[in-house]
Amino acid sequence: IMRLQQDLFIMSTHTVFRNLEEERIWVIDQTIRDKFSPKQMYQVALKSDIPWRQWQQWIREKVTTYCRENNLVNMNYQTQSIGSMSNVLPNNNNNNMHNPSVSMANVFQPMPQQQQQQQPAPFVSN
Repeated sequence: IMRLQQDLFIMSTHTVFRNLEEERIWVIDQTIRDKFSPKQMYQVALKSDIPWRQWQQWIREKVTTYCRENNLVNMNYQTQSIGSMSNVLPNNNNNNMHNPSVSMANVFQPMPQQQQQQQPAPFVSN
């Protein structure tokens, strides 16, 4: 049973890393994978008494906390996110996205609904 449980932990670790790589928010390279190797982390999880159903969440939290503390943000993702916001930011004439006078309050305004007057459907009786 211990071998089966360890295999499940290894698969959970692989799943977490695959998801983090697909999200492209963090720099996940071989050094990160080595630092959080499943065999080492399995022992930590057992000592910390982490329930098996929470392993993926626990592993993800450990990896992302480390990445956050060591500034391992994927700069390509950050640039892409900022660029995608440029089309919804209000135009402030000098086109400086980093100008603190740009208010995010106007970004998520509700879309104006088209005022269409619909005629009620005629009542048909059988």
